[in-house]
Amino acid sequence: MKKFKKIVEDQYHSFSRPIQIGIQAWLYVVLALIMMYVVYAWFQLIASTVMHDSWRLTGSIYASLLAGLGIIALLYVYLVPIMLWCKYPRAQSNLKNKRFWLETIGWLIAVKAFLLLLANITSNHINTSNQNAIDHIFYSGSVNRLYIILTAILMAPIIEEFIFRWLPFRLIKAPWLAFILGALGFTIAHSPSTFVAFLVYLSMAVALEINFYRNGFWASFLLHFGINFTAALTMLSTLTSIH
Repeated sequence: MKKFKKIVEDQYHSFSRPIQIGIQAWLYVVLALIMMYVVYAWFQLIASTVMHDSWRLTGSIYASLLAGLGIIALLYVYLVPIMLWCKYPRAQSNLKNKRFWLETIGWLIAVKAFLLLLANITSNHINTSNQNAIDHIFYSGSVNRLYIILTAILMAPIIEEFIFRWLPFRLIKAPWLAFILGALGFTIAHSPSTFVAFLVYLSMAVALEINFYRNGFWASFLLHFGINFTAALTMLSTLTSIH
């Protein structure tokens, strides 16, 4: 296997820089798709436990989870090390730095203001299939609400920031391409069903990408946490008004 790895590495080095970047981008897309599938299957598995009979699972989902994790492991062991030369963005997360907090809070205010503006100037329904599934679980019971809140404000930001920010900037030597693929991947993964919904998630993605590049992983995580936390508060206030 070491000989095979050396052949792959030598072949990779023989390519021109544009082709190498293309291979890096392809590898990122493959990894991101597999990871998203594994994460979706895992969340579906947890949701089936929370929702009982509301989510029907087949036995194949367990095999799919194992297969997905196996493919990710193989890619990381044999292919990623060959291309894993990219460093983190120049700016690292520094929680003691005033700029870190000012920019993160500033982006949070900007994103929420843009979403409020969109809600006021358009009559289009901006919910997506992703949001509709969240609403369905959230409004169906108190245990389910706890599951959604914990997932939205803790698990989702960490997983999505890893897949759509950390991973592309780590794998792809061209920052502009890492930025584009990460932003588009984040937007498409949230299943926007209208142009307005696409703008909603794209605006979040752009803010997260810029904050990640300038201030590091924890800056984008805290911004993501803030966006989802305020959305969870809105859902809770809506629930209170219904009752």
